[in-house]
Formats: sequence, C-alpha cells, structure tokens
Amino acid sequence: MLSPSKILIVNADDFGLALPVNRGIVKCFKEGIVTSTSLLSNGSAFDDAVDLAKSDGLNVGIHLTLMDGISVAEVGRVRSLTDGSGNFFKDYASFSKRYFSSKISLKEVEAEFRAQIEKFLAAGLKPSHINGHNHVHMFPAITDIVIKLMKEYGIKTARVPQAPVLQSFTKLNLNSFAKLFLITFAIQAKRNIKAAGLLSPDHFEGLFASGRLFKSEILRVLQSLKPGVTELMCHPGILDDELAAIYPWNYGWEEEVASLCDQDVRNKIDELGIELSGF
Repeated sequence: MLSPSKILIVNADDFGLALPVNRGIVKCFKEGIVTSTSLLSNGSAFDDAVDLAKSDGLNVGIHLTLMDGISVAEVGRVRSLTDGSGNFFKDYASFSKRYFSSKISLKEVEAEFRAQIEKFLAAGLKPSHINGHNHVHMFPAITDIVIKLMKEYGIKTARVPQAPVLQSFTKLNLNSFAKLFLITFAIQAKRNIKAAGLLSPDHFEGLFASGRLFKSEILRVLQSLKPGVTELMCHPGILDDELAAIYPWNYGWEEEVASLCDQDVRNKIDELGIELSGF
C-alpha cells in the first residue's frame, strides 16, 4: 500500500506591498521553493506585482486586508474601517479592539473586500486562493463574509492558519497568546469552510515564525511534515532602508530569501520525497 503523499505549498504573503517585497518573492519563486503568492490589492506596488505575476507565471491569490495602507473602496463607504481619510488602522491590536467593541460595520467589511477582489480581477488575474493580511479573514463574522464572497466569485480555496498549538509554548509573549486566540477562530473557520463545500489545506505552518521563517525552521517543518497538503507561509523581500522605515515589523525579509533559496532546503525536500505545489 502506497504511503499518502506529502504536498507542500510555500506561499509568500504581501505581494504588491512594496517593490522590494515583489523582488524578493519573484527571486524565491525562480530560484527557491516558493510556489505561490498572495497579492494585496491596496499595496503601493500592486501594478508592478500584476506585471510580474503575468510575465513569470506566478500562482497568485488574494490577500484581503483591513489593516495597513488605504482602502480600495470609496472612503464614504467604509468609514468604520478607516481614520476618515481612507487609511486603515495600522495594527492588529487597534483593529481587534474596534472589532470586539462592535465598532466595525460588517456591511462595510463586505464592501471593502468586494472592492479588493474586483480590483484583482480587473487586473486580469485569476485567484488561486484567498487569505487575509494578519489573518483578518479568521475573525468569526468576517469568515462568513469571506465564504459568501468565495462562492460568489468562484474562489475555491482559503487559508486556515490552524497551526500546531504546542509551537506557541516555545516563546510565550503577548504575540503568541494572540495567535492562540487566532487558532481557536481557525478551528471553527475550517469547519465552516468545509460545510460550505470549499477547500483549505490540511495543515498550516509558519504562524509562530511569521516574518522570521529562517533555514532551521524550514528544515524543522520539512522533517515533521504530515501526509496531505500543508501550506507554509513566508514573507521574503529585498530589504532597503525605505522599506524598513515604513514597515518596522522586525521582519527578516532578506534572511527569508536566503533561507527559501538555500540548497540544503531543496536537498531536504528531494530527500524526503516532498512534492512542491501551488494551490
């Protein structure tokens, strides 16, 4: 009897965020193990990302966002999501506080997501999957909106960041506790997505190494990979001073590029018989 296959999707988030991020993602697609990427419709380098996706044959999904940058929908239609000038609230904590105090209009969330999807489609791209910046699509009522839009626009696969919980206890801090809450949302979201007849990968990795997915962690993931389809999230980029100043997230963009293009990583994939795939 044949053993179940181990299939790995290596998805790079934040395509379109900035030119250095676009360059890093494309490098890892051409020279490394990245197989897929997720595009921010409100990113400052959206047009460049669209051109690269078309010229290089990238497997591209939609990276929905309600944090960072500006709204795609007209400001007057999404007042609860912005500061009044079209700017989203900058971080996860600010958005979460507004969401759980019922200051976010779900009708406006749908309007904004619809605008982001339609901008993506108008660029001539076909989405292979959908997910959320800072996993915003996992907030309970927001997941329902995403499912509705997936069915309407014919998008069949969504990310569910249901990462192994034990990983969180290697580094206990406020960030890891927030991700534990996220995993509880993801458990229910996975059930709802399946019940709607939609798909998600069987397993998810990269949550607790977000922005710092380096060689040792990639090798750990490969060694412990389970049968079925696993999505590994990454954030490569070619760092420059401007990028670091605008997005002070303490991401190891360039080290992720080096790790994702490392020959030892490629050798380990071959050694373990892992199949790299897009969505």
